[in-house]
Order: sequence, then C-alpha cells, then structure tokens
Amino acid sequence: MMSGTLVAQILLICVTPILTRLYTVEDFGNLSVFMSILSMLTVGSTGKFELAIVLPKKTIISSQLVQGILYINHLLVFLIVLVFLLFFDNIVSLLELEQLSYFIWLVPLSIVIIAFNTIFNHWFLRFRKYHVSSIIVLGSAIVISLVNLVFGYTQVISNGLVCAYVIAQFFTLGLNIYFLRKNNLFESIMVRSKLGDVLDTLKNYSNFPKYQLPSEFLFTTAAQITPIIFAFLFTKVVVGHFALALRLVKLPLVILANAINSVFRNEALDSYRNFGNCELLFLSLLKKLILVAIIPFTILFFIAPDLFEFVLGASWREAGTYAQLLVFGLFFELLSLPFRSIFQITNTQFIYLRIQTLSVILIISAIFSGYYFYDDSWYAVLFFSISSAFSHLLSLFYIYFLSKGEYLKINLQNS
Repeated sequence: MMSGTLVAQILLICVTPILTRLYTVEDFGNLSVFMSILSMLTVGSTGKFELAIVLPKKTIISSQLVQGILYINHLLVFLIVLVFLLFFDNIVSLLELEQLSYFIWLVPLSIVIIAFNTIFNHWFLRFRKYHVSSIIVLGSAIVISLVNLVFGYTQVISNGLVCAYVIAQFFTLGLNIYFLRKNNLFESIMVRSKLGDVLDTLKNYSNFPKYQLPSEFLFTTAAQITPIIFAFLFTKVVVGHFALALRLVKLPLVILANAINSVFRNEALDSYRNFGNCELLFLSLLKKLILVAIIPFTILFFIAPDLFEFVLGASWREAGTYAQLLVFGLFFELLSLPFRSIFQITNTQFIYLRIQTLSVILIISAIFSGYYFYDDSWYAVLFFSISSAFSHLLSLFYIYFLSKGEYLKINLQNS
C-alpha cells in the first residue's frame, strides 16, 4: 500500500511543473481554499468510526458501523446544505468566494463521496486487501493528473483544478465499487441492520469520536485554516503561492515522517514493555533525523526562489520566497511528526489535544499579526512559520518527557 501511495505522490509532483504553466496562481489559490473548506467539513463527517471497522470479529458488526457512519454523514450533509441555503450569500461574501460560488455547492456532494471512499478503503483493510487500496490511490492520482492536463490545455472550464479534484473522487468511488464486487465484498458491506442494533454498535465504539475526533479536527484545522485566512486577509494569488510552496516542501517531509513513524511505533512499544521507557530510541532517531534534514533544508533556504522560478515558471518565484520562510517551521515539524504515536502509546492523547489547540490559536494569531501590524503577506508567512516551529518544539519537549517513562511512573505512584 505504501508503494502505491509513494508512486502516486511522485506522479503528482512530476506533473506540477506542467500545471503551473497551464493554470494561473489564482487557480491554485481557488483550489487550496476549496480543499481547505472541504477538509474541515469532512473531518467529522464519519465520526471517526471508520477506524473501528477493522476491529470487530463479526463482519455484521463492521457493517453496522458502516451503516452508522452513513447516518452521521448524511445528517451532517443535510445540515450543511441547510446552512448554505440560508446563509450562502453571507458565506461567499465573508470568505470572498465569488469565483468559487457555483463550485461551493460541490462541497456537500464531495463530503458524501469521500465518506463512501473512506469506508470502502477501511473495508479493504479489514480483509487485508492492501494491494487494492494501493491500486486505487495510484489510479486516482493518474486520473486527476490527466483531467488537470486536459482542462489546462483546452481551457473549456473555469477552475479546472477544482473540477478535476471532484471528478477524481467520483472515479475513486467507481474503482472502490468495482474492486468490492470483484473481491466478493460488496454484499457483506451492504448488509442492513435495525436502527437499534446500529445505535448500540456506535455506542460500543463511542471512544473513537470521543477521543479521536477532537484531536483530528484540531490537527486538520491547524493545517487547513491557513489558506482560508490568507484568502480573507490578502488575495487568492497569495493563497496560491503559499499553498503550493507548503505542499511541495511538506510532501517529501510527510513521506519520510510516516516511514520513520512506522518503525518508531513498533520499537517504542517493545522498549516500553522491556525497559519502561524509549528514551534511547527516541534520541537516536532524533539525532539521525537532524543529520538527514539539516543539509537539504539549509540548501533549500538559500536557493528556494531560484529553484521555484526555474522548475515552476517565472510567475512562481514568490512561492519560492514563501518556501524560504516556511523552512524553519517545517524543519521542526519533520522532527516531531514521526514521534506523534508516543501520545497513543502512553495514553496521553489529552496532552496532544492541548498542543493542537494551542497550535491553532498561535497560527491564527500569527497570520493576523502579520496583516494587522505590517499588512504584508511576507510577515504573515514568517510569523506562521515561527508559530509552527514553536508548536512542534513544544510537542518535542513532551515527547522527550514521555519517552523517559516519567508519566508512566507518576501514574503508577498515584494509582
């Protein structure tokens, strides 16, 4: 599954230099705002119950979870449509979404499709069909790349990037249904139960929305609210530069962080069981990560504007300038992300929730400070990067504290 995801991400990176010459910076800004709105509304649309689909021994229980997720999703979508009907003009005016006014109506539909795709993905994971998930991720990347290129060359539709994204979601849904039928899994997922049984099952797995949803919502908000704020305070051009700079620099970072996290999680569990801490493991991996990251991040800091202009085109030099500013925050994000699983291992998700809450407050305050005191997007991005670095440094401090096993000792003493 990891290989398919990796190939898909590489494909999207490779096609980006072509797309930046076919679409305007403002087009990328519109896509970023659309996806930010969609991501923030989608995060709670399943109640995080999809994480429980793989757990029950009986398939009927998993199908009841699916049925419950769809109830939650459809109720949320109904409420979103109702809000749009009542306050659509106010929302468009407040967030300056005039260029996306028609496309905003695709958000409720996209939320439903994404919920189905999320459910189907976890259904494949339940039956260990990892290769299927990998194929679907790769297929979706190919389709969105091709549609982006077609819309870019022909210019048959405005906001082609947004349309391509929605079309890719439909294609992913079709692939999911096809492979469900091919693997004889469609009937099992479509089993329907009584409402009372569904509600009882949701109650049995209520810890997922109780503990996972708040943290996930804050994490998503911290990541996705920035394009919306930049669009509100500045212009879509600024959003386009900022979003693409963040995406291109962060993508290899996330891939590396996920790879390290998969190693750290298993070894940390063993270390806690055997020694009561994972301090040596954490410090060893952290030192290696610093050595690996320091040189490319330093080089990027000095060459980012020229690199972005050469690879993406002359109109994207400003994105390179933003990348220079983002390097500082992203460096510390790379150092903390691989070790986030320690909060789950030590059952201290409440600490991570507080860190995420503080992070959202700092990020919003930082961007507004750049606007209020300087009225300049350069300072807004700089303050954003500094606030991000502070949040991840704070996270690293707590990770180190937890790696020493101190919290476990305190709990044992108080029990």
